[in-house]
Amino acid sequence: MTTYYHFSQLAPGNWAPGDRCCTPETEQNFYWRRVFARASYEENVARARAELSDSRSNTPAEVQSLAHTLAAKDYLVTCLRELLFEMVRQEVAPQLPSRSNCLFLIERAADLAKCAKRYGFREEQRTILEIETLDGSQIFRAPAALLDTTVIAEDILSAARQYWKGVSPETPSDEVEILMTGPFWIRSVLQVGTGPFLTVEGQGLAELLKE
Repeated sequence: MTTYYHFSQLAPGNWAPGDRCCTPETEQNFYWRRVFARASYEENVARARAELSDSRSNTPAEVQSLAHTLAAKDYLVTCLRELLFEMVRQEVAPQLPSRSNCLFLIERAADLAKCAKRYGFREEQRTILEIETLDGSQIFRAPAALLDTTVIAEDILSAARQYWKGVSPETPSDEVEILMTGPFWIRSVLQVGTGPFLTVEGQGLAELLKE
């Protein structure tokens, strides 16, 4: 059994030390739900609009049009990358945890600020959970940098093939993301973010994944 950290936008939910949780075997995890959700596209539009509005050279109509164009590119590339990474996993390493239903973890030795930036969490908004894996869980150490691909499908496929080879034991923890499936428990909430807690049908992480 090993302890890791998990960044979450979900509310921790009602939990107690020793409550067993387990990743879903068939349902998509919260990350995949967010990637493909309409809300993700709308967030991209709002972010692009805010950035473009800082430029006085664009009219409101131009800002609106460009914001949707940029948001569509970001949304579709993210969706495509996840689908292609999953396709490659099924071809070359079907025994490994899928990004679609795993829990993403960070090694204890990692720099949490650097990892939060990589995952798009602002310092004050990140909620950090301390997770302990249990007997029967499966761990895969993956090179996080390979997710930064171009928009070209060939490049994404090449990165995916390297990604599913994993990383060597000496790879710095800051460069590793952990894909975990199976049973675990929440040992503690290391930090509570200031942003709004998100839930799925009123449930936080512990309720969604409790055995």
